[in-house]
Amino acid sequence: MLRVLIVDDEHLARIALIDVLRPYRDVEVVAEADSVEAAVAQIVRHDPDVVFLDIELPDGNGFDLFDRVAVRGHVVFQTAYSDYALRAFEVNALDYLVKPADPKQVERALARARGTTLSSATEGVAVPWRPDDRVCLQERKRVKFCRVRDIAYIQAADDYTEVHLSSGEIAMVTQRLQHWKSRLPECFVRIHRSTLINLELSEELVHLDGAWQVRLRGCPQPLTVSRRLAQAVKAKVIGRKGKLSR
Repeated sequence: MLRVLIVDDEHLARIALIDVLRPYRDVEVVAEADSVEAAVAQIVRHDPDVVFLDIELPDGNGFDLFDRVAVRGHVVFQTAYSDYALRAFEVNALDYLVKPADPKQVERALARARGTTLSSATEGVAVPWRPDDRVCLQERKRVKFCRVRDIAYIQAADDYTEVHLSSGEIAMVTQRLQHWKSRLPECFVRIHRSTLINLELSEELVHLDGAWQVRLRGCPQPLTVSRRLAQAVKAKVIGRKGKLSR
C-alpha cells in the first residue's frame, strides 16, 4: 500500500488529484496540506511513501520543505510551468505532474514509486541527457539543480552516489551508479567500477606509481583508472582531448 500526502494550496487541485488516485486500490491518501508548514507536520505524523508537492505555496517554495524535514518518500513535483520549462523536470531523477493532474502522468509517477516499470505503451525509453540539461540532485534535506556539463565525476557509495561538481560542491544522492550510467551523455565514461568521469573536464592523463590517473578541472585530487579499463579510457581521452602525459 502506497501512503500518499498531497501538498497544494488549491483545494480544487487537491480534489482533482484525489479523484485520479481513487481507482488505485494500493494507494491511500493519508493527508493533505496547503502550505510548507502544514506539510512538515503531516510528514512528521505520517511519514508518507509518496508526496505530491506543489512548487508554489503561500509560505514559501515547495523546495523549502527539504530544509525543514527529512522527506524519505518518493517526491512528485506538481507544476503549472510551460512545456519548454518542463524540460528541466523531464530529464531529472524526480517525477512531475502538470496541473491539472493527468491520469497517465499519475500512473507513471506511481509506477516509479512502486519501483516497477510501465509497459512501452505508457512509458517511453529514457532519453539520454544533454550537457545543457538541468538535473535534480535530491539529498536527504535539500534539493539542488545543476547542469550535466558541470558534473565532474560520480562515485558509488553503497546505495548512494556522490556527485562531484566542477565547482567543488559534493552531493550525496539516492540514485545508484547504474542510474547515472544509463542517462548521461557519451562524454561520461567509466574509469573504475565505482567511478564515472566527465571527459569534457579532463585536463590530464598521467601514469604515476604504476597506474593511470585522470586530473579533472575543479577537482584537487586525481582519480585512479582501473587496470582493466586503462586502455579504453586512454583511447577515449586521446580521441577527445588529444593529450597524453607519461
